[in-house]
Amino acid sequence: MSDDGRTYHIGHPAPGRAHTKDRWLWFGFLGGPVAWSLQLAINGSLAGLACLGDAATPDVEMAGWTQPAVIVVNLAALAVAAVALIVSVVNLRQTWEAETGEGRGVMGAGEGRTRYMSVWGIWTSLLFLCAIAFNTISVFWSGLCLD
Repeated sequence: MSDDGRTYHIGHPAPGRAHTKDRWLWFGFLGGPVAWSLQLAINGSLAGLACLGDAATPDVEMAGWTQPAVIVVNLAALAVAAVALIVSVVNLRQTWEAETGEGRGVMGAGEGRTRYMSVWGIWTSLLFLCAIAFNTISVFWSGLCLD
């Protein structure tokens, strides 16, 4: 209530909360970064195995399966980041019309918790999708081991 006795309706901070689930918001926001982190960790381990050379145990042939495994990990990481991007776009579209009134333009698109998470999910997914793509290109460009 204000000093002059009028009350103001501010509204709920997450007007689109009924249109999407929290788990989808978090997946859209964290899917790309987690996929990129796992890509780096797994591919670093696999490349380390492939590049051991003479230090590898003689009963295990490393070079035969590590290159295809690295490619599968890269493609899986790309897929997870792309799905996270799609989920974030769908979340934003579902919550876009939650707020009515003036100021619903481009700057108002990120207001409210659900739309804020959706917008940042789009940006993080795009960023990490690019990072994963560049890591994938480097595997094809230079290979696993630098001689």
